[in-house]
Amino acid sequence: MHFYSTASYEALCRGQFDQHLWQTFMPQEAFKHRFLLDAIFAFTCLHKAFLFEDEAPTWNERAIEYQNRGLADFTHMLGNLTESNCQAALLFSSLTIIIAFAHVRYVCFSILAHVSSYFH
Repeated sequence: MHFYSTASYEALCRGQFDQHLWQTFMPQEAFKHRFLLDAIFAFTCLHKAFLFEDEAPTWNERAIEYQNRGLADFTHMLGNLTESNCQAALLFSSLTIIIAFAHVRYVCFSILAHVSSYFH
């Protein structure tokens, strides 16, 4: 959580307007809802995979584990959507979209790197 709240959240911000949302509000909600905490961890793992390319496969595996666990909890929670968990549900959904695009980007670059190795 420390890496997220000091570095990864900045990748989500478009300015000071939404800094509070990503850096403060979302972690506060995540400590109330494990599925959102898992999404934050998944996003942070993908951010680390981007920053530390030599460790990318490990960070991507961890991201998938967190995301799968978060999705399972989120799916279960959807049957009981309430006023107390709807903000966390919206944040989770938003972060899941970002995670999906980040993961697709990693997979595509991995495939391209593998294919291009045949031509060198």
